[in-house]
Amino acid sequence: AAYTDSQLVKLNSQPGGGTLIESLESYTNLGPIVDFVVVDLDRQGQGQVVTCSGAYKDGSIRIIRNGIGINELASLELTGVKGMWSLLEGAKDTMSEDDGLNAKYLVLSFFNETKVLSMEDEESIEEAELPGLAADLPTLLCSNFASAESSSLANYYVQVTPKGARLISASDKQLLQEWSSPAECTINMASCNAAGGQLLLAGTNGTLLYLTLKGGKLNLENQIKMPHEIACIDIHPLDNQQQASYCTLGLWVDVSIHMLSLPSLDCVCKQTLSTEVLPRSVLCCNFEGINYLMCGLGDGNLLVYTVEQEDMGLKLNCEKHLTIGSQPTTLSLFTSASASGARNASSPQSQQHVFVSSDRPTVMYTSNKKLLFSNVNLKEVQFVCQFNSHHLQHDSCLALISEDNLVLGTIDPI
Repeated sequence: AAYTDSQLVKLNSQPGGGTLIESLESYTNLGPIVDFVVVDLDRQGQGQVVTCSGAYKDGSIRIIRNGIGINELASLELTGVKGMWSLLEGAKDTMSEDDGLNAKYLVLSFFNETKVLSMEDEESIEEAELPGLAADLPTLLCSNFASAESSSLANYYVQVTPKGARLISASDKQLLQEWSSPAECTINMASCNAAGGQLLLAGTNGTLLYLTLKGGKLNLENQIKMPHEIACIDIHPLDNQQQASYCTLGLWVDVSIHMLSLPSLDCVCKQTLSTEVLPRSVLCCNFEGINYLMCGLGDGNLLVYTVEQEDMGLKLNCEKHLTIGSQPTTLSLFTSASASGARNASSPQSQQHVFVSSDRPTVMYTSNKKLLFSNVNLKEVQFVCQFNSHHLQHDSCLALISEDNLVLGTIDPI
């Protein structure tokens, strides 16, 4: 078509709906473009093209942006999900990089219960039971978990509920240990460094608890009480180390970010946010040798800091203040195939990125030590986790939760 979207049509031998013509697919046509302008509507340093397209009664205004595609492999109608995590099947004593494509379980948390979905083959995903998992309670975190003595993720699962933490055997799925939270302290959020066997819990009244897995048992290493309620926590390591030397948390009331040393939980850095909006998600990561601290706010804004080590502690330098969407943002790490890996044999085949879940989901990545942002071709994402399964036969698979469905899909090379 010269002025409108093109269509692929099928000519049927028998009329259906009063016509022999059936439209199978539509192809967007931007031409003819009468006028256009390049603008940076989101103030992210990425221009978008706004065009005056079409003609006559089919004229329209189109917005063209650079983005990353999620290619849907399967979907399931699902509502009321409050959290989602994937578990690797614990069939091997060690789990090398080549054995990473064996995610089997999806743990879904609801208001007052937890359900598990298991991928049995490439065509079916069904509900399953893990005996050691507390199914009658909501889950705050669930992950494969390594001990401090070994980096293997194949031996243990850890589940955190409002009552405490449960250590589960990854081989027979039986409960090994149930660690209960202190009296009058209800756990309301959790973060873990799975490869380092470190677990960080936040409870009521500003209680912060630090646990490690040693000798096959969860051990409480330290606990402190913060001056205000805790809004968000993170224990991912800096400098790509196996063990995290610091943890990060955001507080209510004074709207600040604190970085604490481990295991002492002494504050080594405090950053008061230049906003009245509460932090809702924090994440530490390392891209191309640069340490970043990212803070998602309740109004859809995102603060990005670089982290520098000094003699007296840590220093945060504010790099970017971005508007991602209008709803609270949640930050998650994931890996995907490198777009440059196929062209450059010396570059890694997979790289780590950050998925920003919100009403306008975004992927954050770096190129030549420059932090970049790309929109995702989905309207809204509430939760996301890596789900690389042998049955899906892809090495960049994600599980995503929107308002009313679960989507399994692959992400384009970044």
